[in-house]
Amino acid sequence: MPIFDIPSNRLVDLSDADLRELIARLCEAERERQGGHRNEVRWGGSQTAADGGLDVVVEPTGPFISAGPLARRDVGIQVKAADLTPGAITTEMRPGGNLRPAISAIAARGGSYLIASAGANCSEAMLKRRVDAMREAVADDPNGTRLELALLDRNAISRWVSTHPSVAAWLRRRLDLPILSGWQPFGRWSSTPEGEVDDLICEEGLVFHIERRAPIRNLPEALDEIRKLVRDGTSAVRIAGLSGIGKSRIAQALFEPVGSVSALPVSHAVYTDLGHSPDPTPTGMLEALIERGAPAVLVVDNCPPDTHQALGRVCNQGIPVWSHF
Repeated sequence: MPIFDIPSNRLVDLSDADLRELIARLCEAERERQGGHRNEVRWGGSQTAADGGLDVVVEPTGPFISAGPLARRDVGIQVKAADLTPGAITTEMRPGGNLRPAISAIAARGGSYLIASAGANCSEAMLKRRVDAMREAVADDPNGTRLELALLDRNAISRWVSTHPSVAAWLRRRLDLPILSGWQPFGRWSSTPEGEVDDLICEEGLVFHIERRAPIRNLPEALDEIRKLVRDGTSAVRIAGLSGIGKSRIAQALFEPVGSVSALPVSHAVYTDLGHSPDPTPTGMLEALIERGAPAVLVVDNCPPDTHQALGRVCNQGIPVWSHF
């Protein structure tokens, strides 16, 4: 079910800033999948500001697994909406005839330098010529042979997006694509108006009954226990209670740094409210997530018991953890 696939030709509709955010979100999701943290990815500022030739920088301090575009521990990425010919690549990497210091520094650490270009639509021969130009640009650097080099064209970027459902949901909303109606990545899921403070209120008053344990009257402690259920099991987790007590905000807080147990990865969150008539249905989304094999936490707001039970039956087949309420 290709609901996470993005037509590669639509990537050219992204602005420079949106494309850079997309690449940064993909890197964040990749680091969280590897067991690291999204804060290990640096990006931001004006797209036209001087950046030393790097728009996105990945510097892991936690666990690292070589996978996908993040093949090395240290990665620097230059993001371009336009296509770059081999000659333009040389100019980009060696302005004024000298290799950019930021690229040389990554080479000294044995890292990766990537160019992500939405405008590039390369055949194998075209891609080879561009990578060859990148290799030639670093040939005189003492550590040039240690540097991993790659160019991601629109097709490679699109395939990368399809492996991260939460990023795909974000991109589909940004491109106004029709599929995934009613689905969204992590964000303000509660009814807090835009512009208003959305801080979690941890005052007394709520009592949490989790499995057969003693009641929990401390919200951060309850969040910790719910996170453990999501991480350690393969069954559905249901948050039930009176209307207006803040169940949506509690679900959102599972992905925030509240409590002593690490927050659930933001890039794993896939959310919908059944009141918004999502397409696909929660069951369809769960099946698509299973087929994709990507780590995810499915959050279904205003979920009636029969839908919860149907999703729970799918989860009980031994599939990685999904959470909804």
